[in-house]
Amino acid sequence: MLKWHSVFLKKFLPLKKNNTVEEPNKEIIKELYMNDDTQYVFLDGFDKAIIGVEYDKQVVYSYDKIIEILMENFKNVDEEPTGMEYEEAVEFYDFNIERALDYMGEHKPIIIYTI
Repeated sequence: MLKWHSVFLKKFLPLKKNNTVEEPNKEIIKELYMNDDTQYVFLDGFDKAIIGVEYDKQVVYSYDKIIEILMENFKNVDEEPTGMEYEEAVEFYDFNIERALDYMGEHKPIIIYTI
């Protein structure tokens, strides 16, 4: 089932810091936006899937990049990189990430699905 979420991004890629272009990641977002009392919620291990920050102070991730990361970098219980097949990555995402979003609070991450 294809899903999508339309959001207005506070900053479009690439993010700029000190007049240099930066790839979006957890550290850049913390430095640029965490000067207030907002608690951003990040998905551990998916920094490369960050595509921006939404105006309600939610981190925005790319679904496709999350799936790519799972396919390339997933580690088994022995911490050995094994990767996943596409179907496994989608199933893992659906069961372990998407279901968890409902429990992450007001500033939970937003996942962008491309159509």
